Amino acid sequence: MNVDSPFHRRGEPLTDEAIIGSIDEVADKGVDAYALSPGLGHVPFWQSEVDPDHYQWWMKKTGLEPDAYGRYLLDGGDMVRVLVERCRHHDIAPFVSLRMNDVHLLENVGKN
Repeated sequence: MNVDSPFHRRGEPLTDEAIIGSIDEVADKGVDAYALSPGLGHVPFWQSEVDPDHYQWWMKKTGLEPDAYGRYLLDGGDMVRVLVERCRHHDIAPFVSLRMNDVHLLENVGKN
C-alpha cells in the first residue's frame, strides 16, 4: 500500500482492480506463483463468530481509523478470493501468508 503503481496510487483505497492489476502485470513474465502478505491484519479476514465487532473495539481502543486493508475488508472485500481467482485465470499458483496470533507491538498494550 506504500508503493505507487499503475493500478493503485498511494493513499487511494484498496480495490479488487488494484489486486487484479498487480497480478496481471506479472502474469506473462514467467511467474510461477504470486504471494500476498497483507499488513498486520488488525481486522479479522473473515466474519468472526467469536468477536464480530472486533474492528469497532480496535478503533475505540486505539483511536485509529481503518487503514487501507481494514477499510477494504470492512467494505466487504475478499483479497484472498480475488487473488486465487486471478491467479487461476493466469495458471499461476496463489500463495497467501496471513499473520495468525501476531504479537508485534505488545509494548503498546494499554496505550492509545
